[in-house]
Amino acid sequence: MEMVIKIWGENPKLLEKLLSLKFEAKLVKHGILCQPGYDQEEKKFFIPEIVQGKKFSLMINCVENGGAATNTGQATVVCSLSGDKLSPYFVPSSGELSNGVHAFFSVPEAVTTVTAHRKQSDIEIMMYLIERLDNFISLETEKVWVGSPQDLPKMYSMYEAAVKAAKEKAECYHCRCVHYAAV
Repeated sequence: MEMVIKIWGENPKLLEKLLSLKFEAKLVKHGILCQPGYDQEEKKFFIPEIVQGKKFSLMINCVENGGAATNTGQATVVCSLSGDKLSPYFVPSSGELSNGVHAFFSVPEAVTTVTAHRKQSDIEIMMYLIERLDNFISLETEKVWVGSPQDLPKMYSMYEAAVKAAKEKAECYHCRCVHYAAV
């Protein structure tokens, strides 16, 4: 998981300025992706001053990954806070895919992951949320639920499909494909 700032509008001059100020940034379709700055004194991430006043979104970058090997297996799938499939911005089709990263997501403000293990019956549902206080930002993590899939409480039933997909992916021998995404 990582936080990024998407500044809307392809603006090469702004990109040049961000790079000259030593921010990690790159031009992408419809905008600029920029890593937040880090204030050593405050021990907090911040939105660069040059970005303030511009139209931007705070995003969480995350991945669907994993699969099974001979004696092990672990997989993580990505979904919305309501358990819905999300659209990845990139799905690799070549390279070393076996039990690796199978989909890349950039999600505004908040996201949920479901992690399953092949040899264990427990799954873990985690929520990630970007908190903003003035120009400081942080990625807050909350463990939503841990337990056996058949014991999933009714209040978390919206995650049933993601839980099933994570379990299947953790059992998928040398997995090379996406199991839970709107592709």
